[in-house]
Amino acid sequence: MLSKLKSLKWPGSKSSEPTDNSSRQTSAKPKKQTAVADRQTNDQASGQQTAATGWQAALKDPAEKKRLAAIGHINDSQVLLNTALQDDSEAVKKSAARQYAKTLGSDSNTRALIDSYIGDNGRKDLALAISAHHKDAALREYGSSLFASDDDLCALALETRFHDTRQSVAERLTSIDAIDKCWRGLKSKDKAVAKTLKTKLDSAREAAKLLQNQTETTQKIIDEMERLATGTWSPNYTTRFELFEQQWQQLSFTPTADAAEKFQSFRHAAAEKVAANRERQKKHDECQSITDAIVNERDKLTAATLDELAEKYAIARKTVSDSKKRWHAADKNFDSYKDLEQAYDKASRSLTVQLQQASTVTSALRALHPATDDSGSDKAGKHNEDTTASTPADSTAAGSTNTVSTNTVSTNAGLATGDSTRANGPNGVSDASRTDTTSSTTTTNKSSAPGIEGAIKKLDVLNDWFKQGGERTSYAAEIPDLLAKLKKEVTDRKQNHEALQNAIGRQFASLNSALASKRWGPARSIHERLAAKIDKLPSKDRTRHQEKLSRLEVKLNELGDWKQFATEPKLVSLCEQMEKLPDQGLAPKDQADRIKALQQQWKSMGASPALEQHWPRFKAAADTAFEPCAKYFAEKREEKNSKLKRRQDVCDMLESYLEQSDWEKADWKLVEKTLRTAKTEWRNTRVFDRKASEALDQRFTQIVEAINSKLEPAYEAGAQEKAELIEKVKVLAEGEVNQHCINQVKRLQGLWRRTGITRHKDDKKLWAEFNEHCSDVFSRHRGQQKEQYAASIQHVTRAKEIIRELKAIAKAESAIDEKEFQTLQEEFQALPEFPERDSKFLFRDFAKAVDGVESKVQKIGENSRSAELARIAANADICAQLERLAATGVGDAQSESERLLADWDHGEKSDNAEWKKSINARRDSITEHLNNGTLPDYEQNTLQRRILCIEAEILRDKATPASDRDLRMQHQLNKLQTGERGNINHSPDEESNNLKIAWLTALPAAPDQADALEQRFSTALAD
Repeated sequence: MLSKLKSLKWPGSKSSEPTDNSSRQTSAKPKKQTAVADRQTNDQASGQQTAATGWQAALKDPAEKKRLAAIGHINDSQVLLNTALQDDSEAVKKSAARQYAKTLGSDSNTRALIDSYIGDNGRKDLALAISAHHKDAALREYGSSLFASDDDLCALALETRFHDTRQSVAERLTSIDAIDKCWRGLKSKDKAVAKTLKTKLDSAREAAKLLQNQTETTQKIIDEMERLATGTWSPNYTTRFELFEQQWQQLSFTPTADAAEKFQSFRHAAAEKVAANRERQKKHDECQSITDAIVNERDKLTAATLDELAEKYAIARKTVSDSKKRWHAADKNFDSYKDLEQAYDKASRSLTVQLQQASTVTSALRALHPATDDSGSDKAGKHNEDTTASTPADSTAAGSTNTVSTNTVSTNAGLATGDSTRANGPNGVSDASRTDTTSSTTTTNKSSAPGIEGAIKKLDVLNDWFKQGGERTSYAAEIPDLLAKLKKEVTDRKQNHEALQNAIGRQFASLNSALASKRWGPARSIHERLAAKIDKLPSKDRTRHQEKLSRLEVKLNELGDWKQFATEPKLVSLCEQMEKLPDQGLAPKDQADRIKALQQQWKSMGASPALEQHWPRFKAAADTAFEPCAKYFAEKREEKNSKLKRRQDVCDMLESYLEQSDWEKADWKLVEKTLRTAKTEWRNTRVFDRKASEALDQRFTQIVEAINSKLEPAYEAGAQEKAELIEKVKVLAEGEVNQHCINQVKRLQGLWRRTGITRHKDDKKLWAEFNEHCSDVFSRHRGQQKEQYAASIQHVTRAKEIIRELKAIAKAESAIDEKEFQTLQEEFQALPEFPERDSKFLFRDFAKAVDGVESKVQKIGENSRSAELARIAANADICAQLERLAATGVGDAQSESERLLADWDHGEKSDNAEWKKSINARRDSITEHLNNGTLPDYEQNTLQRRILCIEAEILRDKATPASDRDLRMQHQLNKLQTGERGNINHSPDEESNNLKIAWLTALPAAPDQADALEQRFSTALAD
């Protein structure tokens, strides 16, 4: 019908000019028909002209409705133009202008008309009507481009019926009011343009809001900076200045030129105040820091103990010197300088007193513990100019000691041995093994007793001052102990001096005895130690002993010359033998033994100048000869260390295995295999150094015993299990041997392989007995094969029985016993090979029977899930009734809710925990609303249920109502953006069940939409 209506020529419509074909057809008509057609055409044109004249006359009718009705039938552009300009009614004018625009052609004349109308305020509406209603899109575009104001563009967008013109004009709107007005007028006419306008409106409002925020932010910072520039100084002035300056620099936009100029003006004034205060504060802080440093050192010195005093005393003296220099150099041109100067003077005087006291104590400490060398003689700090306690000169003077004139050599080279040991010197005698008949408790260059006595006197004065109420320090309590130590030191040094004199006398006697007995080595050693003791004496006692020592030194040199003559040839021979040793091609172990033997001969020659002279040559030759031995021993050590490391790893692994294994559920065969592997690795890493491996051997033994203790119950259980199998096979062997018996024996053999572990010796014994009975059964079976051939189809019968039992299980209403099902399958598989004629059908029927049972298992699971879903649905119905109670506000809602909740189905223990949690959450939510007298969030809940309906429609590939198509599109877009595509492992039925559960557990929708959504969801999931 619509196509027929469109084909009709309505009154007043223009007829199109005939095409060439129609002209030819018309010319081909008979003359009579042509004449009739011409007459009809003339009559029609005459009728149209008459009608047009009538409609034009209607334009003068006083009734506005008649004039409006007439305009649609007039095609005379001039008449329409006059009406649009002269009629009294605005509605008629607009209607005439629209009709006028439709009658204009698509040529340059129309463009010229638009240009002329644009410039004439009285005819501007005509330009707007042409731009809005002309049929030519290009001319509409041209006309709309001439309008610039937002009001004109908005009017044009609302006036036109063409989408492209609306879209073009909408994109040119700039003001928020015009965009908003246009959007409100078009949102029900053109959704696409309305969407564009809405986006533009939101952006414009956001931009306006942003501009307002930026203006407020800049003005706030400028106001704060103005307060700083014109206000008075306060303690937080600098902090506020830096804060507002930082805020201005961190602006995410560019402020206006006027705002920037104001800010910089106020900032400059405030910055000058900040700079002036910083300069003043800098001077104050510099002076304050000097005073604080003095006070800090004074406090440290006061709190120091005797052990810390020397170090802190030296630091405090340096601090005083540095503080004086800094104070004189500081700029004192600022307020409150006088107060700081008083504090500085007070602190300096206090520290000076503390330094004087500390100087006295440190002098006593140095007298008690003088430095032993020049590098450490002043580590405790030097005396200051106030008090000095110098050590007497004779306590530090060292007398010159004559040394042995023989050529001494380095004694740090060792003697090569198989285990890389070294001797401590050329004589083979360790310095540590030398004995001395005198005590060596004295220390060189110690202060004499008179120096300590002076320190004691000064320290007594200081201690008395502290006792009389002087400013006490932490070390004051330790001064009495220090005095006691000093007095004891005086007594000890006098005793040590006497002991040293006695020791020197005894060693002179020992030296004379060694020289008399021609023992050059001991004599030289005594000579050296005697010279060292003489050096410890004061200078007044040292001279006479040195003269005596010099006379004995001459005798020592003469004895050395004689010893050199007697031993040198043998020593040279030993050097030559050691040098030839590398060329003899000995094995590394033998060569090391040979080196050790030569070293023993060298040591047996005794001490002499010749031994010291040739020792470097002998040692160099020994080191060269020992190089291949050292490499050999290093490789042996590396091999030993590598094996020890592997053994360490084995122990660590087994300990970790022992500690971390779950012995209640242990795989004992795997444990046994692990232990065997560990023992094999232990044997492969055996080392011959029993001492080095002793601890690891003990550790490994303990771990193995611990694991064996874990295995012991398993061994017992395995042995018991195998003994039971032996009893069973023994019973079978004693009875009748048939196919069932053979099957049972084979089954027992399979069970034997799956039994627990046993000890190796026990396993061999048990296996021998078990295998003997099995062999007896099989032997008897082979003897009865002919007799049993006729009965060979019994296993076929049993197979059919198994199949029937499986089918009965599949048809039974009761639950399936999975253990029985598994046993029947194993028994079927254990049956002997079927005859060829039965094999195919038996295996086919067996497979079908197994499939039937498995299908039943699956069906039972599905039925259980369906029952669970039904329970959830029943509970959801209770929730729905409770939600209706909350919506209607019934007075006895509490009692009614209790009645409904009494029917709540808590389901089975095996039910889906998540489903239970979700439906319980819906119940708890509506119960809480009922108790509080509140209502659910219907808007959000309705949206959630609409989305569930959309997901159901997507799942079933069904159409979504027009009202929710945009929501569906947005929902799908969100899922694409988040990468959510659903669970691809779920079947459509599973997805459908999940949606049903989500629907049943969802919170209630608005009451006026709940039924419609319920119907929609059910329809979507319906097949």
